[in-house]
Amino acid sequence: MRFLRQSTSVDLTIGCFLDETDGKTPETALTITQPDIRLKKNGAGWAQKNAAQTLSHEENGFYEVTLDATDTGTLGLLRLAVFESGALPVWEDFMVVTANVYDSLFSTDVLDVSVTQVNGTAAPNLVGGRFDASVGAMAAGVITAAAHAAGAIDAAAIAADAIGASELATDAVNEIVDGLLDRTAGVETGLTVRQALRLLAAANAGKLSGAATTTITIRNAIADSKDRITATVDSDGNRSAITYDLT
Repeated sequence: MRFLRQSTSVDLTIGCFLDETDGKTPETALTITQPDIRLKKNGAGWAQKNAAQTLSHEENGFYEVTLDATDTGTLGLLRLAVFESGALPVWEDFMVVTANVYDSLFSTDVLDVSVTQVNGTAAPNLVGGRFDASVGAMAAGVITAAAHAAGAIDAAAIAADAIGASELATDAVNEIVDGLLDRTAGVETGLTVRQALRLLAAANAGKLSGAATTTITIRNAIADSKDRITATVDSDGNRSAITYDLT
């Protein structure tokens, strides 16, 4: 059985037509015209082909017939039969399929399908043209920097309020905060934000000693467990040297 593209004209070779008496000699001079070429479309009644034509003999009892878009317009089984005086009957069955099916089989088109089940389960509803599904597990290393196009994840790609408190675990928040506080040269060269905050807290809230001497010592705030700042000053309070403990 040959496939035909729905509503598409096609030239077909039919035969071979053999002598009705001996059943083996090719009939090469038959006059086969439109009324002789009968079509039965997907179980409907018999009818002659749509357009007038006298078939041309090709060779050895084979003839060329043209079916037009009307002849191939009905999907499903198409039987073509010719009963011509002097020859044995000839018939052939065809399957008329949609343009998409035909082109996906014999050309470069891609077959369009409607998925109703996935792995035996009803397919989920589409969201934005895609399956809305949950991924059970992913292989290690599937999502890497190289797997994303440059700029694929930016502010425009993330909806407003997409990442809120409920979307972040406590340890994730701590990781983000620690990354900011301990960023190298976050305030200036050699000074992170965390170290700067320690100095500010000590300077503003730490115990101070030696104010009447040339060595002033400021303790770390609250804990009072170490000398955070040690400064060498003159009688006017001008600092000539400072030692920090930023740990």
